[in-house]
Amino acid sequence: MTKTFFQGQTGILEGRLTQGGHDVGAALCCHPHPLYGGSLADPVVAELVAAVSPYCKQCLRFNFRGVGESEGFHDAGQGETDDVISASAWLAQEGCIVSTLCGYSFGAQMALAAAATIQVQTLILVAPPLSEAIVLTETQRQAETVVVVGDQDSYMDINALNRTFGAKHIRVIAGADHFFSAHRQSLARILKDHMDGA
Repeated sequence: MTKTFFQGQTGILEGRLTQGGHDVGAALCCHPHPLYGGSLADPVVAELVAAVSPYCKQCLRFNFRGVGESEGFHDAGQGETDDVISASAWLAQEGCIVSTLCGYSFGAQMALAAAATIQVQTLILVAPPLSEAIVLTETQRQAETVVVVGDQDSYMDINALNRTFGAKHIRVIAGADHFFSAHRQSLARILKDHMDGA
């Protein structure tokens, strides 16, 4: 894993690059809410990195604006979506087109929002705090999507998720809450299965 910095729309952003096990493509992983301690060091983000790295050339996780050594200030989602787009553009400049976009909690929301602009093959959303159904764009629908949630997660609405993504794209872990504290192995297994089939 290598510490790196790249240019965002309002300042420099801090990231960590993990060398992947494939010769093409990049994965981009987004962390949970900055105002509640979310950062690139989050253990669920680490699970995402471990799951997707074997299937790409490089995997980038980064701190949203105002987190860690990333410049700027929290922007309630709009600026953070721009951060995801900036990270994707930087990877492309480095010769790695993002094929897999993933995120956890707030990061899943930002990944989904950015997927309206960034066309990716695979979209992995872990515990997106979606309370109302939304209409996906054509670009978002084109991605091979999996949504992983715990049935004890109080931050999401399973009916809203079903209406947005369709039940076939949703994997529910029995007994898991929003943080997957005692269910990391189940999460890792679902992520691996999805990547194997993507």
